[in-house]
Amino acid sequence: MDAARVEFLFGPDVARVDADDLETESQRLELVRQYTPTRTSGEGAELGEAVYRVIANQILDDEPPAVWHTVERLRQLGLAREQILRQLAVVVSESISSALTSGEEFDADLFEAALADLPLPDVTDLAIEVVAAVRREPGRSIDSTTAEVMEAYPTSSGSSIELMVARLIDEMVSGPLALLVPDQLFVVADLVDGRTFTHRLTEAEVETDELDIGFDLGQMRHFPVVRYDGIEFNQSSLRYDDLVWY
Repeated sequence: MDAARVEFLFGPDVARVDADDLETESQRLELVRQYTPTRTSGEGAELGEAVYRVIANQILDDEPPAVWHTVERLRQLGLAREQILRQLAVVVSESISSALTSGEEFDADLFEAALADLPLPDVTDLAIEVVAAVRREPGRSIDSTTAEVMEAYPTSSGSSIELMVARLIDEMVSGPLALLVPDQLFVVADLVDGRTFTHRLTEAEVETDELDIGFDLGQMRHFPVVRYDGIEFNQSSLRYDDLVWY
């Protein structure tokens, strides 16, 4: 087993692992769970695990060789291990999704063409483009926002970028973006800027010195840090729709 490939996939601590420990699917899966940037729980965890398992098998088995060639090329461009893994994950996810949707067999030529188009845009750059697009047209739909962002990145791997943008918007809706019914995106900071929000304190809130962030202050849950008169509030939450300031 090529130590360079093992180290890339799982890090230097695993680089000298016995080749016999990488022969079975279950052994590889355990390493994928421990050493690749996949979610350990929550929505999408199983899919992410499956995607990184595919990547691990492709690299360790050198099938197709274009995957490892892509790793080496992206390294030469200065991308870090985790960045490369995430880029590969986008292409593999798109390939799996396309095959499942169309019902057709895996298209090796399209897959290798998508690998050749890497690297994809940096997630931070995409996030900036998403916010800018929503600010230019507040209340626009997710599809409209995605289409405008993609125009800034003309490439033959448009489907891969589309997948990246779709996932990014989904994550940003829990932070800097708000998605209002039926399908309208807004930048949260713009929604609350210059506006006054009121909340009638309950007896329980007065007694406990805690403020329950309910419907009337709901947009405030998008901000990771909240200050008043220079004092930062502590925040506590058991779930997304149950936030308390104190």
